[in-house]
Amino acid sequence: MDEKNKDMKKISWCWWIIIMVVLISSGVKAQDFYFSQFYASPLTLNPALGGLTPGNIRIAANYRNQNASLVPFTTYAASLEGKILKNKLVHDIMAAGIVVVRDELYNKSVNNTLLMFSWSYHNRISANDYLAAGLQGGLFQHYLNMNAFQYPEQWDPVTGSPSRPVTEQFQDMNVLLPDINLGLMWYHYLPSDASVFLGGSVFHLTQPKEKFLNTTGMIPRRYVVHGGSRFMLDKKVSLIPNAIVMRQQKATQFIMGTTLEYRTAATTAFKTGGWFRYKDVMILFMGMELKGIEVGVSYDFVVSQKYFGQNKGAIEISAIFTSAFKNKASLQNNPGLRF
Repeated sequence: MDEKNKDMKKISWCWWIIIMVVLISSGVKAQDFYFSQFYASPLTLNPALGGLTPGNIRIAANYRNQNASLVPFTTYAASLEGKILKNKLVHDIMAAGIVVVRDELYNKSVNNTLLMFSWSYHNRISANDYLAAGLQGGLFQHYLNMNAFQYPEQWDPVTGSPSRPVTEQFQDMNVLLPDINLGLMWYHYLPSDASVFLGGSVFHLTQPKEKFLNTTGMIPRRYVVHGGSRFMLDKKVSLIPNAIVMRQQKATQFIMGTTLEYRTAATTAFKTGGWFRYKDVMILFMGMELKGIEVGVSYDFVVSQKYFGQNKGAIEISAIFTSAFKNKASLQNNPGLRF
């Protein structure tokens, strides 16, 4: 079997796994935070993505605002990662980093904050194949601002204002829990800057228990499977189809779409694309890359009649900075994936 047939077999195998995962999934909302531009927040998608970049250092920042009528919320994320032991690792990559995520719900009355330290290792298992593993450990904080709420006992029937004192008692308004995430990823480089990739990750591995508002529960595990490929249509234009499935308890999300990239130079590119979240949302995206800085803007349009009156869509902005890679030999061995 020649190399071209082998590459096509690997691509077919990757997409077959993605389709099989989709067939056993249902299309409802997941519970954890997420970004529509999922590859623009690599460390919240898969810990194994750490270090998979054509540069020594990568800094990512993400903002998402969902103006839902029932539960409006805003999500912020920032991450920093860098390659380590570069002089000792000829073909492999080791990276360390940190990621912070914050959710603000109900006009900041409920806040969730995640602080994770990340480590990843990419092992070259053949001339063009890599297998990566990632581990994250840190803290999850769940905070309730009691002063942001108004209670029935506060209302004065004479004045009609919430002027009475609050007698409601809350326990553990600030919960701090340890958390662990794991990830694996395989990727294969094809000729002419093309590639294929497949990964999976597990978040909240230990399912940390929390006691909040006099109730005890646990944060359920979140499972993620993602994959895709890059095809060169010509020397300047690339097509990047990808898909992601996320499942947490009985909630499942499936998102599938593609990005079209027009690269005018080695460090300059324009991108546009769209994804469809099964049953409810269409996502449109535009972005550009200039000398190591990538900026993207997307909007989630609700297309489901079921959620049309409850959800007004979401806007998302991302920015990624990648430092120059000075070691050209290492860059040729593992140039990183461009999503």
